[in-house]
Amino acid sequence: WTQQRTIPVIILILTLLLSLGFWYAHKYYKAYLMKKARYINPVDYSKLPSEGLEIGRIAETKKKAFINPKELTAHSIVAGSTGAGKSVSASIIAEACLNSKIPVIVFDPTAQWTGFVKACKDKDILKKYKQFNMKDPKPFKGLIYEITRPDEKLSLKEYMHPGEITVFVLNRLTTKEYDTAVVNIINSIFGEEWEESPELKLLVVFDEVHRLLKKYGGEKGYLALEQACREFRKWGIGLVMCSQVTADFKEAVAGNILTEIQMNTKSMSDIDRISLKYGKDYAAKITKQDIGTGMIQNPRYNEGKPYFISFRPPLHSPHKILDADLNEYMRLTKDIKELEEKIKKLSKDERENFELELRLAKDKLKTGRFRVTEIYLEGVRKRVDK
Repeated sequence: WTQQRTIPVIILILTLLLSLGFWYAHKYYKAYLMKKARYINPVDYSKLPSEGLEIGRIAETKKKAFINPKELTAHSIVAGSTGAGKSVSASIIAEACLNSKIPVIVFDPTAQWTGFVKACKDKDILKKYKQFNMKDPKPFKGLIYEITRPDEKLSLKEYMHPGEITVFVLNRLTTKEYDTAVVNIINSIFGEEWEESPELKLLVVFDEVHRLLKKYGGEKGYLALEQACREFRKWGIGLVMCSQVTADFKEAVAGNILTEIQMNTKSMSDIDRISLKYGKDYAAKITKQDIGTGMIQNPRYNEGKPYFISFRPPLHSPHKILDADLNEYMRLTKDIKELEEKIKKLSKDERENFELELRLAKDKLKTGRFRVTEIYLEGVRKRVDK
């Protein structure tokens, strides 16, 4: 044991002790973070989608959260109590689709989705942009229509414009009328000819779908939705359904929904369902989630176990637009529709003279430029009426 031999041995022992101490400290620190964390961690990030539509961050981390657009064709449900942010979270998925040039059509019984045509100006929301590396808010090109009759027939292909949203407002319909309207809307989609597609071609959003359940006064709307969940996938049509509860949805629908997003809830049926399916820890977490944070479950990811996402703030206004603006949208879209019907009766040469101006009027309306839209329509009216 000479000095030359002793010093390296002492250094080796100290290195091993320090390494062991560091390992124990790191282990206990991770345990401390786990205990402190509001959401269940860790998550195996290698088993989560790493590309696709960016919708936020994995909760309590800086890792980006994605949804694969192909899987939206297998449908999704976003559930949560009133005020938990279910509609806004669903709208983030819609925004991501629009940014990828996928058209979005919304059936909205609340008129909340009309805010898509306006940029976000909510100061509390804008403060959150920095933590998601977001810059400026923006509106999205789109049109707003009002459905006032439950038997109204629609051709969704007319509204499939890449990167554009169409909002059908149904807020004047009663629960029974909304139920009938959903049946007619879905039957209209089945009545059109669609090509099969493995890619997402269209995202359709139904808000407040719990109204279709019998306990809320629904009748046949639920059955129509059940059929849509089975058939729409092959055409590349994805459904996103927003509801206050998921436990009430029968297996026929639940079995055809690939992605479930559970926002904060006080529904005992949903809490019991999650406790039974995933454990009491998950059930306890969903009652304490922040607004805008959701538990997402997709059997293809994280070995089928749920994980938590903090949805990014919206670029559009998450609030219903002013009644005056909404009424102006309704009036101008109605005028455009009436002029289109008149022009259809003209000869081919005559139609060509008006179709360009009507397209320009529509484009201006999609960006909220009412005055310019009116100028184009006035010119078309005068010439058509002659």
